[in-house]
Amino acid sequence: MTDSDQNQYNNDIRKWGNTTRKLMRARISALGIKGKTELLRKVRSPEAMASLQKRISAEGDLTKMLSANYRSQDGEIFRIGLKFPRQGVWVAKGVGRKHPVSSPRQAKDWFNAALDQRVPDLADLVIKYKADKTLNTVMAERLKIK
Repeated sequence: MTDSDQNQYNNDIRKWGNTTRKLMRARISALGIKGKTELLRKVRSPEAMASLQKRISAEGDLTKMLSANYRSQDGEIFRIGLKFPRQGVWVAKGVGRKHPVSSPRQAKDWFNAALDQRVPDLADLVIKYKADKTLNTVMAERLKIK
């Protein structure tokens, strides 16, 4: 792969990561409480208000703290990591302090669904850039006179 191809490959992988992160953030927002301000007006008890505000702020933190990182070797990205707080798994599994695993609330899968939607695009990107390299390596080995 030429330097130009490698740069384009890395840029395309980063674009994929950014798009995936945006999709995950959108899914997190979609999971949230609809009409949050309207719901806050309806809450009467201070305990329920504190609990609801904590939940709203936790969902906001999850959205802000979702990040992507990339590992490269010889200038080429070979690993993508998506990082988020542990509470993101709790939301996805429907568990928390008041909802243990034995009696979870409704699970809200936000990351597996997003990854299922986006991984085929990543596979296509890798095939686009790596198929020729693999084929050339195989053909070079087969064409050698032994």
